[in-house]
Amino acid sequence: MEKRLLEKLNMYANTKAILYKHKKIWIASELFETTYNQFVEILNEIDESQKKKTDTTEITQTKNQLQEKMIDAAFVICNVGMIYCNLNNDNRLKLNFEYTKSELKKGKDYDIYLRCVSISYNANEIKEKLFDFNINQETLQQFDDMIKEYYKQMGMPSYTIKMNSSIKKAILSRIKKCDSLLKDVIDKMVFIYKTSHPDFYNEYTQARKIGAGN
Repeated sequence: MEKRLLEKLNMYANTKAILYKHKKIWIASELFETTYNQFVEILNEIDESQKKKTDTTEITQTKNQLQEKMIDAAFVICNVGMIYCNLNNDNRLKLNFEYTKSELKKGKDYDIYLRCVSISYNANEIKEKLFDFNINQETLQQFDDMIKEYYKQMGMPSYTIKMNSSIKKAILSRIKKCDSLLKDVIDKMVFIYKTSHPDFYNEYTQARKIGAGN
C-alpha cells in the first residue's frame, strides 16, 4: 500500500511539472487554470500532511534506550538495597529489591514501570541508610526522573500509529480529489491539444503513468 501511494504521489509530481512546463499553451483557458490551481493546492496539502507523519521506529528506539538506562539504574539500587537488607536481616524489605536484571525486564512496559516505581518508593524509604553505599539523593532523583519520562514514552508508539493512520486517511481523501480533477477535467482538456501541441500531449500522457520517472 505504501509503495503504491508513493508511486501515485510521484505521478502527481511529474504531472504537475509537465503542466507547469507547458503553461503558456493552456493558461488562456479559465477552466484549465482553475482546475490546475486546485490540483496544486491539494498537492501542497498532501505534502504538509506527509511532513506531519512520524517514524514510529525512532520513537520506539528512544523508549527502549530509556528502558535500558532505567533498568540499569534499578539494578544498581536493588543490589545496594539487598546489601543493606542482608546486613540488617530485613527479609521483608529484601523482597522489594530481590531482582535479577532479567527479572527487571520481564513483562510489558507497564509491568516494568510499576516494578521500578516500587523499587524507587522502597529505596526512598531508607535513602539515608543507602547514602553509606554510594547511593545519594541525586542518584535516586535521576532514577525517579527516568521513571516519569518512561511513563510518558510508553504510549508514544501506539499514539503515533493512530495519528499516522488519521493523517493517511486524510491523504487518501485528497488523492481521490486529485484523481477526480485529473480524470474528469485536466485529462480531457489536455486531449484537446493532442494535434496542435503533440509534445505537450505526449509528455503529459507519459507523466500520468504510475511509475513514470522513478
